[in-house]
Amino acid sequence: LIVWGVLVFGALLFVVLTWNAFFVYVRPGEHLIKIAKDGKPLTPGHVLAEAGQKGILREVLGEGWHFVLPIVYATEKEKNTDVPPGKVGIVTALGGKPLPPGRGLAERAEDPQDEEQGLQRQVLPPGSYRINLRGYKVELIDATEIKPGYVGVRRRLLGRDGKSRFAEADGEKGILREVLQPGLYYINTKEFEVIKAEVGIFQT
Repeated sequence: LIVWGVLVFGALLFVVLTWNAFFVYVRPGEHLIKIAKDGKPLTPGHVLAEAGQKGILREVLGEGWHFVLPIVYATEKEKNTDVPPGKVGIVTALGGKPLPPGRGLAERAEDPQDEEQGLQRQVLPPGSYRINLRGYKVELIDATEIKPGYVGVRRRLLGRDGKSRFAEADGEKGILREVLQPGLYYINTKEFEVIKAEVGIFQT
C-alpha cells in the first residue's frame, strides 16, 4: 500500500508539474502574449512578430487554458483595454511602415505587413479589446457631445493644405462643410477640432 501510494502521488505530481509547464490559464479580462524565442528577424520598422518570426507575436490569446511549448515560447499576461461609456480610444501603432508624404494619420491594413506606424485614423468606441500593448498605445479621451441647440463644425487638423479654408477633398486640412447634429460622437480629436456653434432663434 505504501509503495502504491508513493507511485500514485508521484504520478499525480508529475501530471500537475507537466500541466503547469505546458498549459497557461488566462483569467477573464486578460489576454496572453507569446514571445517566440527563435525564428526569422522582424520586418524592418515593425515591433511585433508574425508566425515564424522571432519576438513578441502580434496575435494574442483570450481567456481560458492554452497549450504553450515553454522551449519555443515565453508568455506574459496583460489586461484587456477597456474603453468605458462616454470615452473613445485613440490608437497609435508603435511599429510599421512610414506614412506616405502628406498624410498625417495611419490606416489599418488587412495584411499586418502593410500596417503603418503612427497615430491611426480609426478610433475605439466603448468596449473591451484584446490589444497587444507592446505594439500599440491607447489614449482614452472624452467622446464629443453636441447638445441640443448646437451643431458641431469640424476642422481637420492633419493632412495636406487645401486651396481654401474648407476641406474640399479627403485628406485636406480645413473646415468640413457638413455639420454634426446633436448627439454623441466618437471622433479622433487628434485629426479634428470640433467647434460647437449655437443655433436657434433669439428673441429680444
